[in-house]
Amino acid sequence: MPQTFVNLNGTVSERSSLQVQFQSNDLHEVEAVAAVFGLAPEPLGLYGTASFAGTVRGSTISPQIAGQLSAPSVKV
Repeated sequence: MPQTFVNLNGTVSERSSLQVQFQSNDLHEVEAVAAVFGLAPEPLGLYGTASFAGTVRGSTISPQIAGQLSAPSVKV
């Protein structure tokens, strides 16, 4: 059963306004997905839980990210 949830709401453009909610109860699952897309060239051995709630604004070239990140039990 998946242990990660991502919710994106808004628009992505030169004037992006995107609400982001992310919750993972197994960060190793996130690392595996990143590897599939070539975003993690080497395994980090990432484990634990994390959540993020925030916004992404601005252009796709220079996004501005703001929000709250909580990672109480991250292990690398």
